[in-house]
Amino acid sequence: MTSSSSISCCSAETDDEVAAVETLFLEYAAFLGGDLCVQNFDKEMRAFPAFYARLLLAKMDGSSAGAVGLRDLGNGLCEMKRLYVHADYRGLGIGRRLCREALCAAASLGFGAICLGTLPRFTAAIALYEDLGFSETPPYADNPEPGVIYMSRSLALSLT
Repeated sequence: MTSSSSISCCSAETDDEVAAVETLFLEYAAFLGGDLCVQNFDKEMRAFPAFYARLLLAKMDGSSAGAVGLRDLGNGLCEMKRLYVHADYRGLGIGRRLCREALCAAASLGFGAICLGTLPRFTAAIALYEDLGFSETPPYADNPEPGVIYMSRSLALSLT
């Protein structure tokens, strides 16, 4: 990648964009390894894309680079799910850009707060979430994966 490389993010709405997000989410599952069935991944994929309130796709110079989904949990709360940046595009700020876009999208959809679950081994992601105003919170969902860290933040906070 060069310094003139261009990152863009959009709401995945066309068939091609939705297919690109689905491909990235399947890469995400392979990247995590283990059995995502216990996290309802199979159910999500069967209901894809309707399972999500919004899907966001990041592109680098026109190539699909990363994705994230927003899931409506009810009562003004949404969950940021499946944040994933393809290995070829890591370290370029795409994860941060996707998170910021997800926060803006969640607010525009009328949610008052956003939450997520992550694993302790994803230290860079945890640091990013904290930098964006997330803090640890009690579990909001059952998750059989040991050590899951739950985080949330108000969408009333600014993104400075």
